[in-house]
Amino acid sequence: MPAKVIFKKKDKKLQTHYKTFKTSIKEYPAAFSEDINKRKKAVLELDQKGLYLMAKDPDLAVRIRIVRSIDDKGLHLLVKDKEESVREEVAKRIDQKGLHLLVKDKEESVREEVAKRIDQKGLHLMVKDKEESVREEVAKRIDQKGLHLMVKDKDEDIRIKVAERIDQKGLHLMVKDSSLEVKWEIIDRIDQKGLHLMARDKDSNVREDVAKRIDQKGLHLMVKDKDSNVKEEVAKRIDQKGLHLMVKDKDEDIRIKVAERIDQKGLHLMIKDKDEDVRINVAKKID
Repeated sequence: MPAKVIFKKKDKKLQTHYKTFKTSIKEYPAAFSEDINKRKKAVLELDQKGLYLMAKDPDLAVRIRIVRSIDDKGLHLLVKDKEESVREEVAKRIDQKGLHLLVKDKEESVREEVAKRIDQKGLHLMVKDKEESVREEVAKRIDQKGLHLMVKDKDEDIRIKVAERIDQKGLHLMVKDSSLEVKWEIIDRIDQKGLHLMARDKDSNVREDVAKRIDQKGLHLMVKDKDSNVKEEVAKRIDQKGLHLMVKDKDEDIRIKVAERIDQKGLHLMIKDKDEDVRINVAKKID
């Protein structure tokens, strides 16, 4: 007596599936057993043709096993699987052609897996993905041309990822980003020309960080900054010519910082400073 099988012969969709691979239930009885444990075991024993047939198995656990054993031809049968977890597993193994079929998958987790493996052409298709987590994976791997397409991404965290990898030309495009966190990442990597562009940033926190890296020419441009914290950073690094420009600064604390580093000629210019604390610091250092 023939073994009972899980599918009914009147299932037209399944019959079409059989015809595709020119096979039948008789050839692979274990693949269609009503016993799920037999079908799970069959996954480990069947050839690829048998696995193709099992790609339509109704049980999720069986299909997950199939994904891990089946070849690319078989994986292509599973790109439209109804279960998100199956398509996730498919995305981890399928070839590039298959990954391109998955770039518009309805589930975020699937597209995340796609972004981790897809080629550059595919990554360019995903730069405008609606989910931040997907675009984050894209930003980790995409080429410079693609990163330039992402400099205006709506999410701050994505632009930070972009700033970590983009070339100098791209960093220059980002110097006026609305996010302080993005600008901090830019300051860490941008060249001197870019730092000069940022020396006049409207945010004093940005200018303060710029002052820590900018060259002497740039520091000279910042000696008249309106923010005392910025000028303090300038005073820590600027050359003697620059310190001489700061001896009359309106802020007492800045003049004290100047007195700590300025040469003897400069100290002599400061001995009559209007503030006692400044004069005390000058007196400690003057010859």
